Amino acid sequence: MKSLEAQLSYTQAIVTGILQGISELFPVSSLGHSVLFPAWIGGTWERFLNNETSGESPYLLMIIALHVASSLTLIWFFRDRWVILIGSFFSSLRKRRDLNGNERLIWKILLATLPVGILGIAFQDQVADLFSDPFAVGGFLFLNGLL
Repeated sequence: MKSLEAQLSYTQAIVTGILQGISELFPVSSLGHSVLFPAWIGGTWERFLNNETSGESPYLLMIIALHVASSLTLIWFFRDRWVILIGSFFSSLRKRRDLNGNERLIWKILLATLPVGILGIAFQDQVADLFSDPFAVGGFLFLNGLL
């Protein structure tokens, strides 16, 4: 475990949570902003970028926890829709026929998620190293903005 000086302060945790809450549902990268923010602030914040990819990084654990919490909140908020989509998935497996709108949607979600998940697992270390660099993150956000 890292020494106490490497831990997040309550202020840093609150500010990071507010940043995540504001940026998660807008068409910006909340993860990108979580990497850029410490670089912009500097000082004691900047040390989080130096150990971002280490398994013991308190900042990395905080970011993961915030993203999991955001995902669970959105799943809960849209739970009625998810129940319909999950039911449509199993319905599409049982019947040999043309797919209805919900069945097509759940298959599209699964097919779009699968390649990204496989690539993410295969290149986990390289992606973690790349996206812990504020300059790389800023460049990708800039390119994404151009698109």
